[in-house]
Amino acid sequence: MTTTYIDVEKQAQLLSKEEQARLVNTLLAALAPPADAAIEAKWLHEVAEREAQYLNGEATLIDADTVFANARKQLK
Repeated sequence: MTTTYIDVEKQAQLLSKEEQARLVNTLLAALAPPADAAIEAKWLHEVAEREAQYLNGEATLIDADTVFANARKQLK
């Protein structure tokens, strides 16, 4: 017997919300292209630099409310 999409969907709906979230993450990871090691390394470097700037008080921080208000203005 072949499992169909509808069978899988019905079974997924029986899972707890936490299990559904884990399933979604697993499926999305399976669809994502493999990570490029060079790009990953550059992002890790960028994150480390930003963290250092934050810890040294060199970063300009903007609260989330301001960021979202500015984004809403730009989208209008």
